Amino acid sequence: MVSGGVVYSLGSHGTDVVQHLVGPIEEVSAHTACMMQERTLPSGIVVKNIELEDVAFATYRMKKGILVDHEITACEQQGTDRFLVEIYGEKATMLLRGARGPLALYAPEITGTTDWQLPELPDRPFGARHHAEWLEIVRGVKPDEASGWDSLAGMHVIQAIYEAAESGGRVSVPYVEKADYDRN
Repeated sequence: MVSGGVVYSLGSHGTDVVQHLVGPIEEVSAHTACMMQERTLPSGIVVKNIELEDVAFATYRMKKGILVDHEITACEQQGTDRFLVEIYGEKATMLLRGARGPLALYAPEITGTTDWQLPELPDRPFGARHHAEWLEIVRGVKPDEASGWDSLAGMHVIQAIYEAAESGGRVSVPYVEKADYDRN
């Protein structure tokens, strides 16, 4: 099994977001491929004979029964804005980093309007908000809501993507029950 390509480097962020918003992923089916065996790095260096996957398509069945499609790629010709997320629900749609802007919400029952809502977000350098929040957690100003258990759950999904792609079938994801412990 080939591993360590775009699924590990980029897909792990998507699996974390999906599980944070919708709950545990129960089952995975997937396809992966290496579409670009040669790449020119920004420095001009050409890397040849690449074998790691640079595109993956995964379908998740969530523990709640919801189906999620996850497309992961490092092949976009004009580069990528890290990732985008599209969430389509029965009563709402949310687009993160999509064509409508950094955040677009269509949720008439929540917003009271049938127009897309495009909230203004502060213009910050990439990662600045995450870094500031991490510092608040380290200083004890706010509690840390994530744990090593969250990382382990995500890594089980990543492994299941590779196994499903290799076997051509569906792979069950082991459910990780968070330990009840106090870090203080």
